[in-house]
Amino acid sequence: MAEKIIVGFSGGIDSLVAASRLRDEGFDVRLVALQLHAGRPAADFRRRVAAAAAVLDLPLTIVDRAAVFQRQVVAYLRDSYRRGETPNPCIRCNARIKFPGLWQAMTDQDAAALATGHYVRRFPGPGGCWLLGPGADREKDQSYFLQMVDPAMLAAARFPLAELAKAEVAARAAALGFALRGYRESQELCFVSGRSSTGPARFSGGITECIAIPLASGGDWELPTLNRCTCWQSSRQATGSWSASGGISTGASSRSGN
Repeated sequence: MAEKIIVGFSGGIDSLVAASRLRDEGFDVRLVALQLHAGRPAADFRRRVAAAAAVLDLPLTIVDRAAVFQRQVVAYLRDSYRRGETPNPCIRCNARIKFPGLWQAMTDQDAAALATGHYVRRFPGPGGCWLLGPGADREKDQSYFLQMVDPAMLAAARFPLAELAKAEVAARAAALGFALRGYRESQELCFVSGRSSTGPARFSGGITECIAIPLASGGDWELPTLNRCTCWQSSRQATGSWSASGGISTGASSRSGN
């Protein structure tokens, strides 16, 4: 009997190729998509993940985590700005929303492990713990964003893209029949739109409790000038240690914590 594994599924090429690789290795792959938003974004998300799951012809479960995401991530971002702090919502989301959600699905479906499409390597450390490091594609390294994930969850996690470059992942997705035309990779906060290097950030219409003022056009929310959204970007120093710097994102970074 094939070992069952839960794959966190976003409908993008990373999770699609991760699931495909595990299926090809003989695992009984079950796709789990965590819905983090309500309203129209939720409907769009459901359509996207269903279409991508159909490419693989694998069973898909969509779990509504919008309410807890609002409490644990959006409210955290709002409250951090009110205190004059710089939040890191991607780290918090992975630790409190995504991995716990996949862990719960793993438990509910009696699976042996969980997997994601992150570009990281997992390797054994001292005392039986597991450590994370950069994947083969250093430009896509996401290990920084998983630093707060519970060790027990990391012990159960698999990262099928650890040895792949992004270009190879895109080529594999195309070979599977995934339509790459018009595909845009998510590299920003999933609940912020209208970002630019000079203009203020806009929060999507489903979020009504931010340090924000409604735009005249309606639907979006704009941060006041002195509280423009800053995004922490990680950089590996010569010593091998991590540092994080705040600043208004210009879209130059190829990493995201998704």
